[in-house]
Amino acid sequence: MNILKYADILRNRNFALFWIGSLISNFGNIFTFLSLTWFILEINGQSLSLALMLISYELPPVFTAPFTGYLLDKYRTEKLLIFESLARGLTILIIPIAYKFKILNIWLMMILIMIFSGMSFFYKRGHRKNFRVGYFQQVALCLQWESLLA
Repeated sequence: MNILKYADILRNRNFALFWIGSLISNFGNIFTFLSLTWFILEINGQSLSLALMLISYELPPVFTAPFTGYLLDKYRTEKLLIFESLARGLTILIIPIAYKFKILNIWLMMILIMIFSGMSFFYKRGHRKNFRVGYFQQVALCLQWESLLA
């Protein structure tokens, strides 16, 4: 794989910021999911709680999906993605605060996970909308083909 041909892509400031932000956000999503599963097993130890967490994590995007397209078309995608990322971060931040003050229970945690997960659909659709246009679409296609051929 010739990494030098991608150097020109990363010189585009907008794409570099978008890519770095996406990378950080994806790592955050992965670590959030892993830490939530570990935390629920640690505080409760029941597989039923873990199953409820998985349902709470996967089900809300089904209900938020119809509104996502409308909001992404009505408002600027960049501002909506920034707001959504901050809101998801604050939602997850409530969990350790509630745990510290001993008010965290399994149902509060499930509600917070549902809110977090419901907002995550904006992130997924908003990124796809940004990649649909012009230069970013060409970059995305190049990266997809490169990963398929590697």
